[in-house]
Amino acid sequence: MTDGQFTKPIQSARQSDDQKFAYYSYSLTSAKESQEALQAVITGHNGETPDAVFLCAGGSKPKFFVEMSEEELVQGMDMGYWVQAWTAWVCFLLFREGRI
Repeated sequence: MTDGQFTKPIQSARQSDDQKFAYYSYSLTSAKESQEALQAVITGHNGETPDAVFLCAGGSKPKFFVEMSEEELVQGMDMGYWVQAWTAWVCFLLFREGRI
C-alpha cells in the first residue's frame, strides 16, 4: 500500500482543516524505543501531546501453545505485553494527562 492508501480514509473523517493525521513506524520493545517514538509524535505536532494513545501495537505467531519454542514464548510476551506496558509507562511520564 502507498502512503495515501493508509491515510485517505482517515483524512476523510477530518472535522477541521487544522487536524493533522500522521503515522510513525518505530520498534516499541523497550522503554527507550517507546520514548523515542512518542517524542517523535510530540515533535511532529508542535510539542503537543496526543489526546489519546491506543495500545494495540504488537505481533503474534499463530500456533498451538504446546508447539511454541521458548524463544517464541518470550517474543510473544515481548510483543503482546511489554510493547503496551512500555508505551503506557512512557505516556504517563511524558503526558501526565490524556487517555491511554
